[in-house]
Amino acid sequence: MSVEQVEIIIPSSDADKKKLKDAIIEADGCLIRIDAEKDQVKTILENLAEEFQIDKKTLRKTLSIYHKQNKSKVDNEKENVDQLYDALF
Repeated sequence: MSVEQVEIIIPSSDADKKKLKDAIIEADGCLIRIDAEKDQVKTILENLAEEFQIDKKTLRKTLSIYHKQNKSKVDNEKENVDQLYDALF
């Protein structure tokens, strides 16, 4: 199995190199904040699960539906699955 070589052109000017480097550093900062927020969400859901004895999977699904504002779509998909399951079994 061969790996296709992709040639890149590295900027030669110091200004372009700085711009590229600064953008990568800025994007890394974004990823660090995303990771921190994901950890915070996990902690919140763990605390809720413990306090209210609700399964974390249920809490995460509820959060996802709220965040995406797609309850109707989720309900419709579940109804379709239920209908298919009932028809088959």
